[in-house]
Amino acid sequence: MRVPLPVPLQHLSNRFSWLLAGMALRQIVDKPVNRLRRTFHVPARSNLMWTGNLSSRFTALAVSPALVPRPDDWPEYVRMTGFCFWDGALTWQFPETLKAFLHGGKPVVAVTAGTVAPAERAAFVRYYQISIASILACGARALLINAPETMVSAEQREDVLHVAFVPFSEVFPACAAVIHHGGIGTIAQCLRAGVPSLVVPGGMDQPFNAAQVMRCKAGVWIPRKRYTARRAEKALKALLCTPTYQEQARTIQARVMQEDGVAAICAAVEQVLHHKVEE
Repeated sequence: MRVPLPVPLQHLSNRFSWLLAGMALRQIVDKPVNRLRRTFHVPARSNLMWTGNLSSRFTALAVSPALVPRPDDWPEYVRMTGFCFWDGALTWQFPETLKAFLHGGKPVVAVTAGTVAPAERAAFVRYYQISIASILACGARALLINAPETMVSAEQREDVLHVAFVPFSEVFPACAAVIHHGGIGTIAQCLRAGVPSLVVPGGMDQPFNAAQVMRCKAGVWIPRKRYTARRAEKALKALLCTPTYQEQARTIQARVMQEDGVAAICAAVEQVLHHKVEE
């Protein structure tokens, strides 16, 4: 049984982990990069895979403070701009079969692993299988996005639909919930649509992202190694049947819709360039 650390110890543990990671990255990255820099007679730099690559004039964090509150100890040049959205395709048209599926009388839960490459889809077979089983057990319909081609069996075709691609902004607003991997882009789309998430993170930033979704009560998360049909069904029922998740997702949606990450970044870059010219 896992016992969560008290919050102060969580912060210390996080800082210690980054300290060790920084030491390792400096050995792996800084030394060879600086050897190359010396051949061009430019000064050496440190922490190139971490804060050493941040601009002291302007560093953008393209995320909404509705998801990640700004820490008190961040330097002023790090600015939270809000999400930057892009998921359109100029030639994409809404298929009639998808429209009928979304409005077929049952709640729809979308399942995606984000922009996983076709060659890597096989690694997500179990993830999609568990998701389908949990969705059907809740009496909902499963919309699979970018899943392995052989996921839908004949007996499931009425309540399971697979699409290779669909703009999230077009379908998430029609869904009751979304099961996803915890990529920041997918989380942003869920929050903009006002839809709660069941996050199943793997590695990199995904566990952190998942924890932020749970902290702001816009969803729940299950580590991928512990993702089973029983746990998924329980979590999904909570999202579908507990008004708090729906209400909080809509509350955050209202905040996100007031932000314009692209405009904020453009304005900040123009400000930096203007000051640079004046110097």
